[in-house]
Amino acid sequence: MRPSAARPLSPALAARRHPHPRPWTPQAGRGWRRTLSQDVEASIVSLWAQACGAVGLVDDDGLGHAVVPGLALACVGSLARRETGPASDLDLVLLHAPASPGAARAARLDAATVAALAERLWYPLWDAGIALDHSVRTIEQVREVAGGDLPAAVGMLDLRHLAGDASLTQDCAAMLLGDWRRATRKRLPDLARDAAERAEMAGDLVTLIEPDLKEAHGGLRDAVLIEALAASSLADRPHGQLDRAVDTLLNARDALALVTGRPTSKLLAAAHDEVAERLGITGSGGSSGGEEPRDALLRGVYEAGREVASALDTTMRAALRAARPARRPLTLVRFGRRSAPVLESPDAGVAILDQEVVLSNDAAPEEDPVLPLRVALVAASRRLPVAAVTRRSLARCPVPTAPWSELPARPGAQATALDLFVDLLGTGKELIRVWEDLDLADLPARWLPGWREARNRPQRNPIHLYTVDRHMVRTAALAGELLDDPGLSESLGAVGLAAPQAVEAPQWRRCLLLAAVVHDLGKAPGVLGEAHAAAGVERLPALWEVLGIAERDAQEIALLVRHHLLLATAAGQAPGCAEAVDAAREALGTGPAALRRLAQLTVLTEADARAAGPRAWSPWRASLVAQSTAALARALG
Repeated sequence: MRPSAARPLSPALAARRHPHPRPWTPQAGRGWRRTLSQDVEASIVSLWAQACGAVGLVDDDGLGHAVVPGLALACVGSLARRETGPASDLDLVLLHAPASPGAARAARLDAATVAALAERLWYPLWDAGIALDHSVRTIEQVREVAGGDLPAAVGMLDLRHLAGDASLTQDCAAMLLGDWRRATRKRLPDLARDAAERAEMAGDLVTLIEPDLKEAHGGLRDAVLIEALAASSLADRPHGQLDRAVDTLLNARDALALVTGRPTSKLLAAAHDEVAERLGITGSGGSSGGEEPRDALLRGVYEAGREVASALDTTMRAALRAARPARRPLTLVRFGRRSAPVLESPDAGVAILDQEVVLSNDAAPEEDPVLPLRVALVAASRRLPVAAVTRRSLARCPVPTAPWSELPARPGAQATALDLFVDLLGTGKELIRVWEDLDLADLPARWLPGWREARNRPQRNPIHLYTVDRHMVRTAALAGELLDDPGLSESLGAVGLAAPQAVEAPQWRRCLLLAAVVHDLGKAPGVLGEAHAAAGVERLPALWEVLGIAERDAQEIALLVRHHLLLATAAGQAPGCAEAVDAAREALGTGPAALRRLAQLTVLTEADARAAGPRAWSPWRASLVAQSTAALARALG
């Protein structure tokens, strides 16, 4: 017969008793989840007392809490972290000390008694409809599970006492932490591999219209992994922005649970509007030309995901570095005293320390607006990460007050900040990684007019995997790779075009890379379909004023932005048809200048499509573009 007990309080019922906060800010959400956790915990403690009484274990601590030496109830998971949401499950561990024949209470803690107590705990929770993960173990059994199961080891680090013998829980938690710290150096490669495999399966949170808030790279499971890495003592965890990011994701998770009534972390598109409404996200006008609430929702989720992903990458890198045998940089010894390490300094204010790009001792971030570009270019060209502390320092750099084309790249140099920027854009796929460092310091949005509106902006198009800003950066990165491809001349020649001659190559490259990184700047709220190309051109003058772009370059870049869809459109028509030829002549003109522009558009079209995702560029699609381009080259030549 099933044991009976008072009905416990489920997380869902606790959420109904405590309406969610309005406004639902990260801090308010955290407080709400703590309230839910406290209510659920109090209910479980009450259930514990009833269960102990039912099986004859009635000792208490004078406060009505049943306490039996050698027996404790602990939790892991969201309840342990005090992150209980409306659809959270419970993960409980009934700890018991092995029965000892000489102990006064041995008979009371035999296997049958422990099993009976477990039934009195688990059945009422199941009857209440609570999703329950449960186990009954000794400390040694818990340690054995954690030692053989990496995800379990990470989860067990959150172990927290609920009821019973607190010393038993404390001993178990201390032993688990000690085991973790002793074994982490050996287990780090497995941790990194597991995280990479999970990211491969669930995707990158900031690339998905329907992200998994828990499993995707940059999601809540990564936040738990960061805590585990910090617990190893091999690395510190970031605070501040990371904490707000985690609370933002938890808020979205909980609003999703309230909307769907189900324990899901998959933010499906069908739920976006209701989740945004539940969170109190209003957007900025919707159909009247402002951002729709559902897009504002995703923008906030993407922002949080980027922060979590960056924090994990930084923390994992620090832990792996700490786990390696120490390698000290070269030092000088004078008169028996060791001097400061001698660091490689590849550029003004920039140094390399322990395979990371850092600032040199003479760097002055508050006075050097070009320093971030030098740091980024070194990081990209050397394929090295930017140290987290360096990224925070770069955030203090002032915004240039003069056009970039007039700012020296470094003291006394003829090269300019604009030259550095173009060189950075041409570093290929390394640009994607390094731009993320700049973005997390909020530098592109401070530098480039219109970038903040594009930042983290979702693209509700099945062809596009990335936000508007990430797509533009990826387009520039791929354009840089194509420009550096030794086979570029051959591929252009196959469609009747020529690569630029040496004398015109710098401008050709400069205009193409700048067009690539801003080509979708017109994708703003209220701008529909192909109209974004013309809308983007309207944003360019403000950008050129900042960068100091020469008039000739400005005209060429504007043409590339305005017509960056020309070849994609022509590929959907019969090669050389009158409609396609007329459109190309109107856009590009005729003669050598038209062929030069057509060659640039050929590179830009491939980079744009490949940057969107695999559905936008395939061998079949490439052949269609090539046929159309060849026909247009014959018509315009």
